[in-house]
Amino acid sequence: MQTTAPCLFQTPRLYGLLKIQVHKKGVPLRPIVSNIGASTYQLSKYLPGLLSQLTGKSVHHVKNSFQFVQILESLRVQPEDLMVSFDVVSLFYQRSDCGFT
Repeated sequence: MQTTAPCLFQTPRLYGLLKIQVHKKGVPLRPIVSNIGASTYQLSKYLPGLLSQLTGKSVHHVKNSFQFVQILESLRVQPEDLMVSFDVVSLFYQRSDCGFT
């Protein structure tokens, strides 16, 4: 008879690192969540290897800013063309109601 041992997972740990930015007022800690030992930890270690096989295979992939400049220098923009640039305003969600910014 084969038995399986139950998998025990830890709850992710929340801790804070001291913020270096002294010009900002408020909570002096930057919240960090450690997933080591959590139920999703092994998945998060597996996914980068899987996803890295897919990156760089598209004609739309830009390796770095130097390659991007080379691409732009080879383009000939016509007067009727419209160039658009998007800027990331907030890469991480911030909850001001819980004191973390």
